[in-house]
Amino acid sequence: MTEPAPDNAALLICTHNRADQLKRCLQSVLGAQEMDRSRVFVVANACTDNTAEVVTSFRCRLIEESKPGKSHALNAGIGRISAAFVLLLDDDVVVRPGWAKAMLEPFSDPEVGVVGGRVIPVLSTPAPEWLRGPYLDQAILRDHGPAADGVELGAAIVGANWGLRRSLLGDAPFHPRLGSVGSAPLGWDDWHLVRSLGTGVAYAPAAIAEHHFDPDRLRWRTIARMNFVNAMGAARSATILEYGGPSAARAAVDVVRCWRDLRRAQAANPRDRMTAASAGAELEALRRLGFASERLLGRVPPLADYVARHALQPRCDRRR
Repeated sequence: MTEPAPDNAALLICTHNRADQLKRCLQSVLGAQEMDRSRVFVVANACTDNTAEVVTSFRCRLIEESKPGKSHALNAGIGRISAAFVLLLDDDVVVRPGWAKAMLEPFSDPEVGVVGGRVIPVLSTPAPEWLRGPYLDQAILRDHGPAADGVELGAAIVGANWGLRRSLLGDAPFHPRLGSVGSAPLGWDDWHLVRSLGTGVAYAPAAIAEHHFDPDRLRWRTIARMNFVNAMGAARSATILEYGGPSAARAAVDVVRCWRDLRRAQAANPRDRMTAASAGAELEALRRLGFASERLLGRVPPLADYVARHALQPRCDRRR
């Protein structure tokens, strides 16, 4: 069995026009000598900024993928990696010393094929009072804490900080219709892969990555859109996994019902007097509408993709 050590692993980071965040991430990895720079692969996904220049300055491995979409970028990187273990980070994280060793340690169990690391959110401004509970966890990625016991393993796997056993993967393991594409935060690429692999999962609390957030990510408009589109991703993943779904007629009825529920929730959630309860009710209604919309529109993929890219962008919060 291949020893789970940094010399037998590669790091994969996918990025799109976030050169400054990428630079900070690479500094944390290479400055602490977590990985040899020759084992760090960065996929520049349809970038138009100076990402390539940043990667070159660190003497890491640059892969350019012109087709937009996180899953396309991940597959482009995976296809170039032959190391026994693949560690994956988002470009806006900063790892703490000992991250790579801690992430690889659970792989000493041959039954473990996926490892999730600890993600600690770093906010430059406090979260608004109306953003609480599971909606806050989704927005900033929940910190599952310093102990492995009691952690729901499925929830501990997030794309910001995790690892995979390379032998379980083909050359393109991530489904191309999942993951974020430009401004459409469909997500579910990581969860979907884990379910598809059917392998053992572990949580590595000492593999710590600090996740730095743009304050704009905590605005109502962004949170509302994230919940709607992410629910579309959940429905899409379920369909791909053949969990079944309603008939077209039933799906249309569900969309109408969910739309009516959303209008009622919006009326009870005035933007200048939002509470955690009223905002949560509207966000839940948005999630149900997003899920139902994908169940209906997913029968025509280009139409569903159009809605994922454009829904709620200019009209989510008419008062702003």
